Amino acid sequence: MYDLKEISYMTANALINELYKKGMLQLQPTAFERTKNDVKGFKIGLKMLSDEQVPTEFKKQLAVQMMDIQSSIKWLKDQVHEQDYIIFCQHNMQNESIRSIAANYGIDEGTVKRALTRCIHKLSIFLHPDVSLSEIFY
Repeated sequence: MYDLKEISYMTANALINELYKKGMLQLQPTAFERTKNDVKGFKIGLKMLSDEQVPTEFKKQLAVQMMDIQSSIKWLKDQVHEQDYIIFCQHNMQNESIRSIAANYGIDEGTVKRALTRCIHKLSIFLHPDVSLSEIFY
């Protein structure tokens, strides 16, 4: 039959697979985390494009790299409620705090956070479809 070494190996593999399926074990960043990092990188890129000390050649390369996220943000506009999109843009592009957005709209800060989360989830499907699908099915 099986020896002790094989049994322990099979048990460890089964445990790892179950933990991974239930989201309790992350071997790599999730699509959500990757997308949050992409948005942060986009914000930094926008600042660099407007900085006159950054060389023009570097700005050209940066602009090409930023096209994917820019097109995904345009895509997002048609995928979420208008208020969610506005909240996302105010927080991520205009650097408004969650508290000030909530105060401006007369809504709870939790509502603002949920709107931001919905937008990041939608963007993650567009920007990282392979990771998103693997998270759903595995």
